[in-house]
Amino acid sequence: MSYVYGNLRIYTTAKPEELEQVEAALQSCDHGEDFKDWFLEDWKRAVKSPQKATGGRQTVKIDHFWDEATPVVEMLVELGQKMPELGLKIVCKVANSVSDSYVRFTVEKYPDEPDWWCPTWFDIGLAEGVLRVDFPKKGDK
Repeated sequence: MSYVYGNLRIYTTAKPEELEQVEAALQSCDHGEDFKDWFLEDWKRAVKSPQKATGGRQTVKIDHFWDEATPVVEMLVELGQKMPELGLKIVCKVANSVSDSYVRFTVEKYPDEPDWWCPTWFDIGLAEGVLRVDFPKKGDK
């Protein structure tokens, strides 16, 4: 069976007190159990040195290559639903293990919107197919 691997660059711009809540929210996520410790290690390092801080908000970036990207994205989608105030943005450069052909696209979730979307030519349906992840849509609980 094939799998999806590649680089995920995760951005969030949030208030420091919101960033501090990520660890607890992540521990309550059902997805990505095998990857939580790795992600949290990267998260803690990134939060200590945000890229920029303006208007009381800090931009945190995590850039990591994952041998299996699908469970990590599932975990991030769940985290984004639990903490919409994070406004997660995931820049994906991933490939299928059979084709080894990379594709690059971005998926985002605005804090005040229930949907995830792709701001480029790539649409969310394609992102779901490539990543093998269901992104929540309007009306989903």
